[in-house]
Amino acid sequence: MQLLPRRLRALLPPLGSQQGHPNPMVHIRFFVPSLKQTWLVIEGGSSRDDFVFFGYIIGSPGGWRYVALSELESECGLLRQRVRRDLRFKSQPFREVMRYHKTKKEQK
Repeated sequence: MQLLPRRLRALLPPLGSQQGHPNPMVHIRFFVPSLKQTWLVIEGGSSRDDFVFFGYIIGSPGGWRYVALSELESECGLLRQRVRRDLRFKSQPFREVMRYHKTKKEQK
């Protein structure tokens, strides 16, 4: 599976465009099934020979961060599982996504 197809690349707002927004839109969700780590991408842009995302990481280290596409493509979890893109994810406000993750965590 391609992590960043052209249609998603075109959909992402440019880096810095949602800065200061109280509830930015999350456009892509990446995850590793065996790790409790999820990347919620709100922006992205080309940088030299790579593509850089900005978003929120659920897991360790958590928080707002930049991550390169090349890093995600090389990231592996337990059992050598690669990062995957949530194919069912639809763009939605950050608070909604976090509410879902909080509820999901409480159900475990």
